[in-house]
Amino acid sequence: MMYGWGIDPLQSAPALLALIVAIVVWRRHRADRRARLFLALAASELAFGLPLLIAAIRLPESRLGIAAIDGLVLGAGLLSATVFLHFGLAFPHRRPWLRGGNIKALYVAAALVAVAPIIAAAIGTSAYRAARAALDGTMIALGMLVFAASIAACIAIYRSYREMTADERRTYRAPVFGVLAGMIAGMVVDVLLGLMFATVFGVESRYLLWTANLLATAAELLLPLFFFMAAVKYRLLERHSQDYVSS
Repeated sequence: MMYGWGIDPLQSAPALLALIVAIVVWRRHRADRRARLFLALAASELAFGLPLLIAAIRLPESRLGIAAIDGLVLGAGLLSATVFLHFGLAFPHRRPWLRGGNIKALYVAAALVAVAPIIAAAIGTSAYRAARAALDGTMIALGMLVFAASIAACIAIYRSYREMTADERRTYRAPVFGVLAGMIAGMVVDVLLGLMFATVFGVESRYLLWTANLLATAAELLLPLFFFMAAVKYRLLERHSQDYVSS
């Protein structure tokens, strides 16, 4: 059942739970970048439906308004993928790639992509039409980038786990693999949604949708649950914190 502006509170409940968990952990470890990144990840996942919410308000269908929605969709997708990758590269230990500040370029790219349709609409009709014509290809490329970022994040977490000492692996196996399972579930959801939009809806589409919903719920519940366990029960954020605490 849909409520208000088309938002189902039952479907939003897992994302809200993740945000609450992220806030609780962040309040305990405010200076730790891993806690801040998880908070940003939870917020970005919850905010991913913001473009649909804005569209449901029935804004005037002006050229600039449509361009703003397009930019918000693209920017939100890239930002969410970047935060997902950033968290994977930082948890449980920081990967060497982060030390050069390379991740900042991805955040800048997400911001530039978000404003590109608006700039095209402001320039004139021809530029706006060209941007709209390229939108489908851009969305496909965005999906591929999200998938690549998801794989990289999961690989980074596993490699960090393998680089732990034997005692650390025994101690942190449950929370690290729980977080990894939640992230893999989210990655599979992206793949299934991509398949649904890339193919003609048929009889099998309802099974894909059911599977995607199930995995999305699992990801939204497993990830915050095991991250909370890692931070609170296993006190993982208190190890190697010198890599993440702001000066």
